[in-house]
Amino acid sequence: MRHQLLERHRMPTSSRVVRWSVALFGLLSLSAIVGLVGFGHFKSLQLFGKQSNSDPASHMEGAIAENATVHEQIWRFLRLGEQAEAADILAGVEASSAQHSVVVFVSGNWYDARKVNEVVRLARMFPECTVLLTGGVGRLSDARSKELGGESLHMREMLVEAGVSPGRLRVYSGGRVTTHNAALLVHFVKETADGRPKGHRVSVLVVEESFLCRRVVATVQGMAQRDGEARAVMHRLVAVPTDTSWEGFTEVHRGSTGVAAFHVLGEMERLVQYSNPSNTPFLFTTDVALGTSGISEYQMKASGLPLSKLQSLAAHIKAQYSEDVARCHHVLRTGSQEDIQQELGPSQLT
Repeated sequence: MRHQLLERHRMPTSSRVVRWSVALFGLLSLSAIVGLVGFGHFKSLQLFGKQSNSDPASHMEGAIAENATVHEQIWRFLRLGEQAEAADILAGVEASSAQHSVVVFVSGNWYDARKVNEVVRLARMFPECTVLLTGGVGRLSDARSKELGGESLHMREMLVEAGVSPGRLRVYSGGRVTTHNAALLVHFVKETADGRPKGHRVSVLVVEESFLCRRVVATVQGMAQRDGEARAVMHRLVAVPTDTSWEGFTEVHRGSTGVAAFHVLGEMERLVQYSNPSNTPFLFTTDVALGTSGISEYQMKASGLPLSKLQSLAAHIKAQYSEDVARCHHVLRTGSQEDIQQELGPSQLT
């Protein structure tokens, strides 16, 4: 049945050789620091190669100002550029019609309250769009999400309070991690086109907290590319980041640049982990992660950086915040849920 969302939807996997993992593993591995693979799951990252001279990322055309700070350059890379750039792309997205549907997608996490304004704005910009809210209860869910039975249900509550009609919201509370939510989105896109005229297309607008955009978009795109039906239907995949700057992100985490650096480096480690076909899960290829192919190519590539530059920037941040990052890993590994949310979570959780 159309729009009947499954309580459990497992992610498909496949494998393809990825070139940047070898080099980035070298970048993101310190023998004194345990690599982060998703929140709460650890695996040692091993240095096992040197950067290839033929690395495709070296040819990327990232529009990064030479005088931008180290933090700003990595921030732009993960965030997929600025809000104004996303707005330019959104201006070219067609309104919903008999031939085209717009889906606004939210993958639940502890930054959801910061996404509400963007979702409301998109709901007004595309009055016929459907808003898909995903996310269940996980180890790091806030108290209200647990009380309601899922992060998606909490997000629904916030959006209804902000004026979005409940009839436009579709809620899936069975997912515990981003991969579950992304798999559900791919299923939902196919369901949206089912029964519509042949050639019906679906554009997906991903609302996410700034620095999480690249990985979430890469995950959705990687799954869609492995699903022939979804690949044929999905027309556009656009990241719509929150307006958080690097400085703003440190304020979100109580002014701690060390905690902010921990989250940013962890996100880069996950990009490496999930683009390595020898690891599990293998979610997307190098080309998808760096934006050199796929339906999000323009947005991903325009915010890109040469791999050698990424190596230099991330090594600088790791050296600068090594003690803070090690402390954060210790809290995440050994702390209670209350400790983790207090030390590592955004301030609105506490």
